[in-house]
Amino acid sequence: MYELLKTILSFIVALGVLVTIHEFGHFWVARLIKVKVLRFSVGFGKPLISWRDKQETEYCIASLPLGGYVKLLDAREAEVPAALQQEEFSQRPVHQRIAVYAAGPFINLAFAGLLYWLLFLSGITTLIPKVGHLESDTPAYQADFIYGEEIISVDNKPTNSWEAINFALVSRLGDSGEILFETRPPDTNQTFIRRIPIQNFMHNALRDTSPLNYLGLHTYMPDITATIGEVLPNSPAQEAGLQKGDLVTRANEEAITSWRAWVNVVRAHPAQTLSIEVQRQTQTITLTITPETIDGPQGKPIGRIGAAALEMMSTEGMYRKINYGILESAWQASAKTLERIEVTLSTLGKMIIGKVSVENLSGPITIAQIAADTASYGLEPFLNFLAYLSISLGVLNLLPIPVLDGGHILFGLFEWLRGKPLSEKAQTISLSLGLGILSMLMAIAFYNDLARLAR
Repeated sequence: MYELLKTILSFIVALGVLVTIHEFGHFWVARLIKVKVLRFSVGFGKPLISWRDKQETEYCIASLPLGGYVKLLDAREAEVPAALQQEEFSQRPVHQRIAVYAAGPFINLAFAGLLYWLLFLSGITTLIPKVGHLESDTPAYQADFIYGEEIISVDNKPTNSWEAINFALVSRLGDSGEILFETRPPDTNQTFIRRIPIQNFMHNALRDTSPLNYLGLHTYMPDITATIGEVLPNSPAQEAGLQKGDLVTRANEEAITSWRAWVNVVRAHPAQTLSIEVQRQTQTITLTITPETIDGPQGKPIGRIGAAALEMMSTEGMYRKINYGILESAWQASAKTLERIEVTLSTLGKMIIGKVSVENLSGPITIAQIAADTASYGLEPFLNFLAYLSISLGVLNLLPIPVLDGGHILFGLFEWLRGKPLSEKAQTISLSLGLGILSMLMAIAFYNDLARLAR
């Protein structure tokens, strides 16, 4: 119940902030050009809280927190009194109406840039992208990656974090050719180029498979002893009789010298029974355990037993802090925002032409889960997620689909070029088509969310 409440609350906070920012963009520009704003609502449905300002604008927080809207004085929706004709929206010059529609998405993009600027200014703590354990038959293993080496660039783009690497790989979804990795092995300044050939990169990947897992790249972790620290309820580890404090010393007659070696054995034996020896206080005990099967790199099945290590790993040399001055932070924030916009547009484009599967679409359930996860990690990851979600919201709303801001902007541009608006019939048909497209995309996103939950 606690996890569910945390997920719901994190989702409401994330979406509430971004919707408020988005609608404020519309509101601010409308007020700037002296158009009367009738209502500013965060959420849909019956208002839970409402109040009015001196200009008789109603502000409300509604019961369904899945969006929001700004209602303007518009003769197309209701008769406008003669005294308020000067504040009516539909008769304003077309460039002013376009500015009102565009303000929402663009303020989302600006808000993301502001969040990145604050993060860079205060300093971002990030895991150094050192290569962890390598499994045979994965692209990373076949490209001769070395355990412990740092990935310093992908396709000639500098990468100082795993997040940067992941985004660089996302930008290659659906591509063919090769991905270039520049790496630096431990205790040397010498660098090497690792090449991974790709063909329709990740087009047929299973849901929830990240680009890193697909290539077989894992986070570096220092070696520790294979001592059991936690056993999950109803897991293969519990069923086998493993207990906290057990030291795994052998598996199928193979000596286990570290936690990493033990994990490698487990992962290599999905649904296969292992005979293991454990040291329990002064006794040596033989147990049998059958790892459950989960999806690993490129959809390959791997094993998992539901146990965690007892010994705490040393974090020395695993993290770095990235921060800049005021101006450099602004430059880095702008560059990161533009990069995220480019990746989002590129992925959408590849999805339209079929190079990227629509299974990558996510809906509110996935967003809620990610919001809860990042919130539990701390303020910095949550703000980072909020910035990326703000970019996604801004870009999606700029798509030229009727019913979205981008569709209204498109209508405005047609009117600007033609000297008159599209006919009412053409607009009605376009809006119906846009609503159909949006409904279809939402249905796919919800289906993907439910499929992820089922998995």
